[in-house]
Amino acid sequence: MARQIHEEQGYPIETLCHILGLSRSSYYYTAVQTENDHKIVAAIKNIAQQFPCYGSRRITYQLRRKPHQLLVNPKKVQRIMQKEDLLVTAKRKSTNTTNSNHSYTCYPNLVKEIVIDHPNQVWVSDLTYIGLEK
Repeated sequence: MARQIHEEQGYPIETLCHILGLSRSSYYYTAVQTENDHKIVAAIKNIAQQFPCYGSRRITYQLRRKPHQLLVNPKKVQRIMQKEDLLVTAKRKSTNTTNSNHSYTCYPNLVKEIVIDHPNQVWVSDLTYIGLEK
C-alpha cells in the first residue's frame, strides 16, 4: 500500500511508513529464497520419508552428515518441517500408578452423592503415588 501511494502521489517513504506505523526497513524488505533452500526442503522430505519417526533434531543431524553435508540451523529445519507438515508427535510414556488388583478394601467415593452448594462443605485430598525401591 505504501509503495502504491508513493508511486502515484509521490509522498516521501519516511512519512508514509510513519503514518502506516511501519518501519522503513519493512518497506524495503523482500524475502529471498535461494536455490539452496529448495535443496534443504528436498533433503528434509527425503530423510522424513526414510525415517518417519525422526524429529527436527535428528533430521538436522542427518542433513549435516554425508551425502547431504548441508550447514543448516535447527530452527530452519523445524520451520520447514512445520510448513511441510512433517512434524512427528512425540509419544509420551505413561506410568500406571493404580493397582486395582489387591486384597485391600476399596472404599466408595462419598463425595459423588453430595450436592456442593457452599464453600468449605467438602474437603478432599489425594494420595500421590511415589515409587520406592523395594
